[in-house]
Amino acid sequence: LYNNQPKYSFNELFPLLSYSKQAYLRKCVDDIIENQLNYRILYETDNASDLKELVLQGLGIAWLPKLLVEKEIAENKLKIVEPINFHTYQDVYIIRRKIVLSKRINYIWDFLTLQEFK
Repeated sequence: LYNNQPKYSFNELFPLLSYSKQAYLRKCVDDIIENQLNYRILYETDNASDLKELVLQGLGIAWLPKLLVEKEIAENKLKIVEPINFHTYQDVYIIRRKIVLSKRINYIWDFLTLQEFK
């Protein structure tokens, strides 16, 4: 951030800090930005934490999981770049069989189903 404004903009060519082609999140990001934005890939990795560190250094724009950057956004170290049509969301589903043969599986299931997820 410079003067509380993002260093890069979607309105001009920007450096993209990207997930590698084998990373699941790459497809999620590609689906919303390919043929929509003017970028050059500066760096690729499988790890969102690595991308976050590079963004904090001011090297480019990356699509990062919200839970990973909530603290930095609250501290005004990172900013969400608008417009919202370039945001993406994911649902996570956890499924199990009715017949459970392991106490450990029941423990994990009970833990997960009793949590409040945002």
